[in-house]
Amino acid sequence: MGRQFVGMDVGASGVKLAFFRGVGAKAEFGGFAEMDTEGEGILSEGELYAAVRELLASRRQQGAGVFLGVPQYQVTTKVADYPEKVGRLELSRLVALEARQLTGVTDEALVHGYTPLPAGLGRRRPVLIALSREDAIRERLGQLESGGLSCLSLVPSGLALAAACLELAPGLSSCREPVLLLDIGMESTTMAVLAAGQVLYLCTLMFGAVRFDEAARQYQQAHRSVEGQAGRLEYLSQVDLCSETRQSPLQQAAQTLESEIQNAVEHWRSMESEALAATPVPLMYVTGGGSRLGGLCEWLSQVLECRVEQLGPTENGQVRPELTVAYGLGLQACGRSPLSLSLVPGEVEELRLRRRRWPFLAVSAGLLVSVVIGSLLGSMLESRQANAALEIRRKDLTASVDEGASILRLRRAADDEERCLVEMAVPGNGARRLADAMAQLSSAPLPQGWLVCLADAASVAAPQDFLGGERPSAGSGLLGGGGSGKGEDARPRNVGASYVCAGFVPRESAQESIAGLLRHLDGMGAFRGVDRADSIEKGSLSQWVWRWRECLNGVPELRRTGGANGYELFTLSLPFARPDVRAEEKE
Repeated sequence: MGRQFVGMDVGASGVKLAFFRGVGAKAEFGGFAEMDTEGEGILSEGELYAAVRELLASRRQQGAGVFLGVPQYQVTTKVADYPEKVGRLELSRLVALEARQLTGVTDEALVHGYTPLPAGLGRRRPVLIALSREDAIRERLGQLESGGLSCLSLVPSGLALAAACLELAPGLSSCREPVLLLDIGMESTTMAVLAAGQVLYLCTLMFGAVRFDEAARQYQQAHRSVEGQAGRLEYLSQVDLCSETRQSPLQQAAQTLESEIQNAVEHWRSMESEALAATPVPLMYVTGGGSRLGGLCEWLSQVLECRVEQLGPTENGQVRPELTVAYGLGLQACGRSPLSLSLVPGEVEELRLRRRRWPFLAVSAGLLVSVVIGSLLGSMLESRQANAALEIRRKDLTASVDEGASILRLRRAADDEERCLVEMAVPGNGARRLADAMAQLSSAPLPQGWLVCLADAASVAAPQDFLGGERPSAGSGLLGGGGSGKGEDARPRNVGASYVCAGFVPRESAQESIAGLLRHLDGMGAFRGVDRADSIEKGSLSQWVWRWRECLNGVPELRRTGGANGYELFTLSLPFARPDVRAEEKE
């Protein structure tokens, strides 16, 4: 269901309403409604608007936007032409400046509105400007609001007349000759001049259909016919104005109307361009309740020398000229008419705009707050999940640290146990290694040479004198380590890493004999990396073998074997190819 709009024409005899649903070209006409203010005893505008509100409520159109017609006599209009390339904002500024210039001739505050017109007739960018007294507009708006009506705009009734005629007579917008539009109301008559879709002139005539009604009352009194409004309307619709004498009240009233029309046309021509002012008026449309006078169109056609036709919207197959202004207001309300302006003050319009935007702003603010709260809640949830995950990791890390400490304690205990095992394994394995080493050394090619000493490298490193009778400390010697035998220091270090051997060879063949011995020992597989260990000769080893040197040099037979130069001492380092138990870890 589309938006609902109402065009409301408030006249002296009653209120006419035109209903539309939808916006723009797709808007649909929803019918008319009328209210007789005199018959219902409505005495003030406040009561009138309250009655209209009840009528809209009965039709389920309480929220419909109302376009109210302002009597044309309360509005001053002017057509101004502006440069063709003026933008929308610049046009608003120029129109406001024009309105201030027009306001300068009076001390009263005025409000203005404008509507662009199609170009043509020598105008590049014509604009219709309307001005009205601000206090009257504000008073009417206050009455509408107190009556509970949602008034969207206040529109001059002459402009609504032009909008309705352009809709009801499709060829009117393309006619380049001036066409008169006449809406004969009960108290006044609204006149508009149109050409090529432009509203050239709007004005109000003092003539009202009440003069026709007075003439009908005089006729009823003279002929003693049935009195009353219904009787007068029936009489006026059946009379032939052309057949009336010039002295009849109807002819005299019609002549007054014709005179005011001629004066208004002359006034318009005096302000119009010369070419358009000289163009005759070929057509006039008559609307309003006063147009129902029988023969009025024919009589006006004769006196004005132009074609005159009655125009109005159709309801139930009948033309209703009195509803033309209401129909035009409804067209402007739903956006089907290009001619539309508002006389609502700017600050009131801004306030309404803010009120209309308030629900959207509230929804937007609610959505924003919801998004912010949702983001915060999401962040809190993510933080809690992250904290829970971090707590799990912290517990895992704590458990890992505890397990690591436990592993280190177990490792230390295992190391202690291994050291104890090594202390037992290495001495047990020493006899076998010693036997293997002695077997390999016994097969070594050493002609004219002597092997006099085979010892553990750790025992050689400690200054011992077995021959002098000094007892080795616990764990030292060929079958033990080189520690002191107390606590941690008593545990073997580098136990069984290598042996050291010493011997004598004749000096004349010392280099060759030692090189052959090195190759032999390296090739047997028990040792790897056999090399000279001359530094040991000057250390504790010399204390072991000095008596062997004396023995060799003191026996004549052995001294002759060593040659003239005697024997030379050599020492060898014999690293084992494989460790006894495991490789020693670096501390």
